[in-house]
Amino acid sequence: VLRECADLLKKCVRRSDFLCRYGGDEFLIVTPMQTCTENRALFQRIEEHLSDWNSAYSSFDYNLSLSIGCSVWESGRDIVDVLNDADKKMYRNKKKKK
Repeated sequence: VLRECADLLKKCVRRSDFLCRYGGDEFLIVTPMQTCTENRALFQRIEEHLSDWNSAYSSFDYNLSLSIGCSVWESGRDIVDVLNDADKKMYRNKKKKK
């Protein structure tokens, strides 16, 4: 499942983005965009590819789902705080979907 998720995300990111696995079932995408709003096209591509994947494999008893949390690094801000902020937002997003 993790490989499928990684392949799906690879299709969505641009050459200027950095994609990596960041823990158990979490992935991290670092982009050059300066706001979360500027990443909406990326989020939309991910949602579209996810929907396509679920349609292609609809005969299985499960669907893949995802939750996104976005945070922005600014000068003087600790990277650990940025990652924690994105993680909190991702979990909030996940709770909304239940």
